Amino acid sequence: MAQPFDPASLQTKGDPFPIADQVGTEGSRYATFAISPSGVLVYGRGNIGRGLQLMWFDRSGKSLSTVGDVANGLQSVALSPDELRAAVTLTTGTPPNRDVWIIDLARTVSSRLTFDATDDTFPVWSPDGGKIAFFSLRQGDPGIRVAPATGGATDELVLKINRPVNVAVPTDWSRDRHFIAYTQGSANTDVWILPLAGDRKPFPLASSSFAEDGATFSPDGRWIAYSSNESGQYQVYVQPFPPSGGKIQISRNGGGQPMWRGDGRELFFIAPDSAMMAATIDASRQFQAGVPQALFASHAAGAVQGRRQYAVTKDGKRFLVLALQPAAGSAPLTVVVNWLAAVQR
Repeated sequence: MAQPFDPASLQTKGDPFPIADQVGTEGSRYATFAISPSGVLVYGRGNIGRGLQLMWFDRSGKSLSTVGDVANGLQSVALSPDELRAAVTLTTGTPPNRDVWIIDLARTVSSRLTFDATDDTFPVWSPDGGKIAFFSLRQGDPGIRVAPATGGATDELVLKINRPVNVAVPTDWSRDRHFIAYTQGSANTDVWILPLAGDRKPFPLASSSFAEDGATFSPDGRWIAYSSNESGQYQVYVQPFPPSGGKIQISRNGGGQPMWRGDGRELFFIAPDSAMMAATIDASRQFQAGVPQALFASHAAGAVQGRRQYAVTKDGKRFLVLALQPAAGSAPLTVVVNWLAAVQR
């Protein structure tokens, strides 16, 4: 799209108008177009970047199997408590729209869970596997919604966001079913907790001038892990829950997207080079963490920042990863000249 702009008043004027359609994008960050000072436009169609493939790995990094096909529109993955299904964000249709889909992992059959014309993204399973929380941009009611995992029923708005907050992305659901952890914010994000009983008044867990993200509850509910860039790069931290003010740094050279083993005795995270990391945890008396060890190269997209790009089985032996795949050739570019004539009419 283009719209006339008045540099004297620093205001747009007139109506926006289309120049080209199906311009390639990569999430909300990049688009495949550029304009020269003389007004020549060049753009590419379709999604950019390498495709993503859901892949199972063991702890040594051996590829066990793939799930479904390579796709550009995959974003975020969550494994059901029974480990038989995965919930993903998938972009489909024209114009593109993001929705939550459920994948039967044994049969690799996908079914769509959300159908709204606006984006529904970043699913999180309830502890019993019966419901899924997700972030929705529904007109008039943006926020966190909860829907039955089987679909076919009306979802429930459990948290509405108001400007200037742009997102409220659920990242975990406590095992006692009492809390949903979510990432909230605009420029710098914070970790908040939504109680699902009582007055349901959210409260901050990690809120500062830095960016915090990716909170996940320990299986016993006594601890919560998250990532923060307060040190100058994203690191993984753990603090007691409910919060008491103290925290322990887990990663040494950067990390994000923490996840607990099912018994709480190991914490996994992704390093900046996409290595899958594991740190032993002993919380029997005081909380103690071992030195993180690299398990394998995960090839996960959005290694540290971004939404969950992997899931791990309760025994910590298998990892379901949204793995980047090699680029499949190059797409043609389109050059457009004289489109400025529309502005000058």
